[in-house]
Formats: sequence, C-alpha cells, structure tokens
Amino acid sequence: MSTPESDKRRTVNINDKIAEELNRIANQEGKTLYSLINEIAVIGIDAYRRGFPLKDAVETRVFLDRVKRSRMLLVNQDLWYTASGIAYRKDRDGWLNKAYEKAKWYGRLLSEESSDDSFTESLRKMLYNLFWDCNEVQVRKNSEDAFDLRVFFIPEMPLQHASVVLRMVEGLLNSSGYAILRHAAEQGYLTILFKRVPLPDMQQ
Repeated sequence: MSTPESDKRRTVNINDKIAEELNRIANQEGKTLYSLINEIAVIGIDAYRRGFPLKDAVETRVFLDRVKRSRMLLVNQDLWYTASGIAYRKDRDGWLNKAYEKAKWYGRLLSEESSDDSFTESLRKMLYNLFWDCNEVQVRKNSEDAFDLRVFFIPEMPLQHASVVLRMVEGLLNSSGYAILRHAAEQGYLTILFKRVPLPDMQQ
C-alpha cells in the first residue's frame, strides 16, 4: 500500500537515497517531506530568476564561510586601494611579502585538488570570487604543459595593487606545488604563466 509520502516521492522522481536524506532533514526541521521539497524548489526558482543556478548559490555560500573563517573582511574598494597604496609606498617589500605569506593559507585549500584540471578550475573560481574588483579570469593550458592565467580587473585598480595581487597568486601557486615561469602586472590586468613542479621528498 502506498502512503502519501511515497506518492510524493514518485511524483518528484527522486531516488531512495536522496528521499531518505530529505526525510531525515525534514524530520530535524519539523517539516513534511513535501513541504521541504517545495521550499527547496522555491529557492531554486528564485535563484534561477536572479541569473544563477542553485548549485552556484550553495558553492558561493560555502566559499564565503571559508573566507570568513580565514579572517577576511569586506572593505570599501576606494578605502582598500588607498590603504594598500600607503602600505606599498612605505614598505614595498614588506607589504608584498605579507601578501605572499597570507595567500599560502588559501593555497592549502587548492592543494587538495587531485588533478591540474580541478586545480586550475578551483583557482579560477577562487580568484573571481575572492576579488570583487575582478571582471574575468581565464586559465588555458599550452603545449608545454604550462598554464596561462589572465586576470582582468576593473580599470580603476591601481598598478601597485596589481603587484600585490600578483604576489598573492604566487603564494597560492607555490603552496600548491606550482611555480611561476613568467608574469606581467599592469593596471587592472595580470598575466601569469605557471607550471606544476616536483615537490621535495620530505623523507630524504
């Protein structure tokens, strides 16, 4: 004999494992399976109408939670450019080295990726999501097994800030087992050629 809940499962065509997990979540939330599925559907439709799929919304929330736990703060763009410029002019090497060291933490997240393809895609998403003054990030593999990274920022981004971001990207790459072969920093634009390098044998 079918039950109202099992009828609803067949109606939305979900497999048993997903249905069991949704049932568990619904019970924890004090909801019916139908109301939970309806709530998820409404959120998904709203996300789609706003121009992004629900998967992107979830990934962005997970990313922002990671960023928050790493002590990142949202700062006004003009204020950040001004403060960064002052620090850069006062102690260029010290400021760039600090940017490099702080970026290593994010490199540990990227180093969990098992392949070059997954790494470069995670790198692309991280740069695009982390720097809100970034308009586009492109990563392409060339014939020499190296990767060409191009990052396009807003035109107002100062040149010294591009140098700071370049140093941060270097920290990300180095802590993930990649080395920069060539690079160029211009106002609002970065281009970096990087390649995976053998990590030293820690047992030797």
